[in-house]
Order: sequence, then structure tokens, then C-alpha cells
Amino acid sequence: MKNYKDNLFKLLSNEQDARACKPLDDSACKVVSHNFMLTLFSQLFSQFADALLNPKVTLPWLLQSLQVPAVFISWLVPIRESGSLLPQFAIASFIRKLPLRKWVWVFGSLTQALCMLALIAISFTLSGYEAGIAIIGTLIIFSLTRGFNSIAAKDLLGKTIPKTQRGNLSGLTASLSGLATVLFGLFFIFSDSRQDQTIL
Repeated sequence: MKNYKDNLFKLLSNEQDARACKPLDDSACKVVSHNFMLTLFSQLFSQFADALLNPKVTLPWLLQSLQVPAVFISWLVPIRESGSLLPQFAIASFIRKLPLRKWVWVFGSLTQALCMLALIAISFTLSGYEAGIAIIGTLIIFSLTRGFNSIAAKDLLGKTIPKTQRGNLSGLTASLSGLATVLFGLFFIFSDSRQDQTIL
């Protein structure tokens, strides 16, 4: 399994310079391939969740399909944007004082995953005003935890990923998450077209 991870890391990172790990200590350098792959998949799912919770496209469509009052739609963008940025001023100093910040990142990632599951449950069980309240509440929690992750992620990257690989990691994450979003959208398009043909 370790050789598989190392080979995949070499393929994705295209790392040929043996000194690229020099800024990290020896213990961190030995597990760079593991950290790279773990961070890649974590950020991939995180950005994919961002795309699915887009307050300008996806969420308005979801609220309309659930017959949520239009007043809730006007709150989506302010909550999503300010909810992940403004609280950082209050929590940044606290998080930076923690000797081990990876658990902040883990907590934020798990909470975001739970928010996505909650959103799925809401879309299948609620409608109207109740669905609007539940979605807004879920979006607030999701945005706050994005703020936690934003602060902790930079610290984790600096301690676990060589500087020469951080840009490559970000580029791979953006590309793969974009591809996943497109495939997800195509899946729904073809599913809807098949349902229409069945009805006809």
C-alpha cells in the first residue's frame, strides 16, 4: 500500500528534486507522499462541497424546488460569504495559540461532511418554510467551519507539504474538483432526460 501511495505521489507531484523536502524536518519528510495524498483528497471533497453549496446557483435551485419562500434566497450569499470570513477575526488568534492545529482541521472537515448529509436529508424530508430554516441553519454551520479550516489548513500545509509542492497541490485540487462537479452535473442532466423519455 505504501509503494502504491509513493508511486501515485510521484506521478501527481512530478517531483524529481531530492532536495525539495529540505525545508521540512526528517520525520515530516518521510511521510510527504502520505500527507500529500491525504491533503489532496481532503481538499478535493471540500472544494466539491463548496461547488454543491454554491449560493448563487445550486442552493437557489434547491430552495425553489422545495417551494421555500423567496425571502430565504436573499440570505444565501451574505451567509455563505461573510459566515466563513468574519468569524476568522474572532477565532484566528485562539487557533494560532494551539500547539497542535490539525484537530481544528479535522473537526472542520467532519462538520462540513455532516452538513452535506444534513442537506441531503432536508431535501428529501422537508419543504416550504421549514426547509428554508433548516437549510439556512445548515449553511451557517458549514460557513463557520469553513472559517476554521481556512485558518488551520495553511498551518498544516506549511508543516507537512514542501514549499515546491504546495502550488501543485492547489492546482490538482482545483482541477479534480472542477472535473467532479462537471461529472456530477452531467449525471443529473442525463438522469432528467431519461425520466422525460420515460414519461413520454
